[in-house]
Amino acid sequence: MKYDIVPLSMMIEEWAAEDVTEYLCSFICDRDKELELFLRNRAVEFERRDLARTFLLVHDERIIGYFSLASTVLEIKDEWPVSNTLKKKMNAVEGPTTAFLIGQVCKAKGVEEKIGPQIIDKAMGMFRKAREICGGRVVCVDCKRELLGFYEENGFRVISESSESGLFRLVLLCQ
Repeated sequence: MKYDIVPLSMMIEEWAAEDVTEYLCSFICDRDKELELFLRNRAVEFERRDLARTFLLVHDERIIGYFSLASTVLEIKDEWPVSNTLKKKMNAVEGPTTAFLIGQVCKAKGVEEKIGPQIIDKAMGMFRKAREICGGRVVCVDCKRELLGFYEENGFRVISESSESGLFRLVLLCQ
């Protein structure tokens, strides 16, 4: 399936606010309502406040998926099973370090094609460009147990057990 990647920021600049809202509200995700609600209710606010950048996957004018990227501070807790070697590679030996964050990854209801690996590839390409400009080498993602296999298949390593929120923290070093 061919699709375009459309930055939400571009839509916000070029479209009327009510048209952006209406378009985002057309997105339906039957696998995770929280991800659907993020796009509908919070993504524009995150754009305006410079908290994250959201990118829409658009096919035939329909949003078939989206992903959000941000920066974060990564603090390795003592109880996490992270080797000193990995801590060194992440620049996290002496305390917190900066990291890129894949905040949201979602595909629309009815999309059968496995677009997740393509989304990860696009996100990593964007992080490589950001790395050239401002440095950084760690990419983080927080995910639910049922998605651990997907992220591990795409090169991420689990560094923390499930938190109170039920999420696992995974990392990948940007090459």
